[in-house]
Amino acid sequence: MSETYKEISADLVDFVSKMTQSIAQAQQALDLGSIEMLKTLADETTKVPQITNTIKEIKDSNGNVIDTKSSTKTTFNEMSLLNLGIRPTFYQFSKTLIEVSLDMQIEEQVTTNTQNKKYRILVGTKKVRQERRYNRNIKAYSKLSVEMVPVPMPSYLPELIQNNS
Repeated sequence: MSETYKEISADLVDFVSKMTQSIAQAQQALDLGSIEMLKTLADETTKVPQITNTIKEIKDSNGNVIDTKSSTKTTFNEMSLLNLGIRPTFYQFSKTLIEVSLDMQIEEQVTTNTQNKKYRILVGTKKVRQERRYNRNIKAYSKLSVEMVPVPMPSYLPELIQNNS
């Protein structure tokens, strides 16, 4: 069974707009994931031991220290993982490089009532696909390169999450 492709052309402005919107949606998904992790860390609790050492001095009738006794008391406090200092990692796209091989053509639109001409650039992939199919030495390619870096969590978020939990 052979595959058939419908030739699709898109306005270059729409094409670039859709790519940048996709990157913005990906950034939003990253941010929402980090915020969900922040909420989870605020809700998740564990018992943390608190050790108290007490030293008691034993004095004679003159007020001189003749001995010391020490005791240790352990209590457990419930704390959230967020209060313990565990923080989610936030990421940000610092650089996005998109290289796409496309056919480009200029389309002229003339309105019959006026002599105003409008131009737009259309992009498509038909010729690129044909060259890939019939020419093995094709140098056309598509490349998406995204660089993500961790960024500090906004400082007010842990307190905001704790107060709303």
